[in-house]
Parts: sequence; structure tokens; C-alpha cells
Amino acid sequence: MPVAYEKQFLAALTTEMTPYMKRWVSTGKGSHLVDLLRLQPITMLTHFMGLQIIHLRNLVSSYSWEDAEEEYGEKGIGSPTGNLLPYGIKPAAISTLHQLLAAWVDTLLPGAVLTPPSPKARPAHRPRKRNPMDVLLEYNGLREKLHIIEEESPSGIGRKRNESQGAFIERMTQVAQRLHLGTVYSMMPVASSRGSRQRGLHRPKRLKSGIAKSIAAQAVSRKGLNKNDLIYGLISHYRDEKMVAIRRAVEEARRLYPDEKWKEASTP
Repeated sequence: MPVAYEKQFLAALTTEMTPYMKRWVSTGKGSHLVDLLRLQPITMLTHFMGLQIIHLRNLVSSYSWEDAEEEYGEKGIGSPTGNLLPYGIKPAAISTLHQLLAAWVDTLLPGAVLTPPSPKARPAHRPRKRNPMDVLLEYNGLREKLHIIEEESPSGIGRKRNESQGAFIERMTQVAQRLHLGTVYSMMPVASSRGSRQRGLHRPKRLKSGIAKSIAAQAVSRKGLNKNDLIYGLISHYRDEKMVAIRRAVEEARRLYPDEKWKEASTP
């Protein structure tokens, strides 16, 4: 009799679950499973719901692009990118898992509130792992791009006769933008046309005008453009470090790896 009763109960429960499961499959919205749990809390103990909880927990514990950005800085540059969850997946999984568990707890313990654990305290400016060689390679890449721009128009980065300081800074701001658009830091994820979820495709994005102008302005003097300062300014922005730290990293890497020196590193 117990076996027959169990089968009868599961058959009735499946009949109630089916409409919600169909709506969930067709829309992908976790709210249908939340409604199901509110109607029948015991469905949390079914094989189907157990698989959903396990899947969501696996997503929550996975390494995502959001994690990479938090650990490595803007856009996760320098992070391992082999198995990262795309943008939006992990936050959505956390939200759905919380909604499912909260609905279940609310039916068992009316009035109870399920709150996620408080995030671990993090220092305001966590030290970033930095390899001097990585900084030197970034410097060399930007210096090569600047050399190409200079070859295209020898006077393109020089100060013109009677050119005002403001006009010269504006032109160097465009040079900074062009250098930036040739780096991986300019590549931003493209949003899907059907929603806000990010796709794997990327497109270049210019620096904010104020940031680009500030970088150019600190590299400009009465004598003209200081090429090193322009590049140090860009890398400083990318890595969220002071220019002096970037300069020291480049100098340290040159001592450690003399073969990687930029052929015109000594020129301004």
C-alpha cells in the first residue's frame, strides 16, 4: 500500500506541476517555478526541482566575467578567460536561487525572511597582482602604435607653429583615443538585440572624453608631447595605478629583460 499511495501522490503532484514546468520551459522565467513552490512546497523534494537547485548552485560557484573584473580590474584584463561564465549569467543564477529558496521558506515558516550572507569585507583598494613584464609589453605595444602614427604624419604629434595650448591638447587627445582603440582595453561586450544579455562578440569603445583629455594634457608641455608620459598615462588608467608606479614597473622590467627594450625607449 505505501508504494501504491506514493505513486498516486506523485501522479497527482506531476499533474499540478506540469503547467508551471511548461511555462518555465517556454519562457525560461524562474518566476513560474517560484509560483509552483508557493502552491506546492513539497515539489522542492522532487527530482526535477533538485536538478534545478543543483544547476543554479553550480552556476553560483562558477567563475564569471564579473568575478574576473573584481579580481583583475576593469574588463578583467589579465584574467584566465577559458571557462568564464558570460556577463549576467551568475547574477541571474544568484537571484533565481534566492527567489526559489525564499518562496519555499516562506510557505514553511510564514513571515520568515531569507537573506543572503553578508559579503566579505574587502579593502577599498586591494593590491593588484602585477608582473613588470606585462607592463613592459603593454608599453612596447603602445609605443609601436605611436611610432606608426608618427610615421604616417611626422608632424601629426608635433606642435604646430602658433598653435595654442588648448588646440594642441585637443589634437593629442585624438592621438590618445587612437592608441586606446588599438588595445584590448577598448573592447566591450556587445548586448544581444533581444535583450541585455551580453554576447561573445566585442566592439571597440572610445575612452570617455574627459579621461582622454586628462591623459593627453598631462603629457603636453611647452616643448611638445612627451611620448612616454602619454603611454604611461594610458597604462595608469587601465591598471588603476599611479604613473610613477607604471614607470618604475617598466624600468624594472627593462633591467630584468634587457632584450625587450623598446628600440626608441630613450627618446621623449
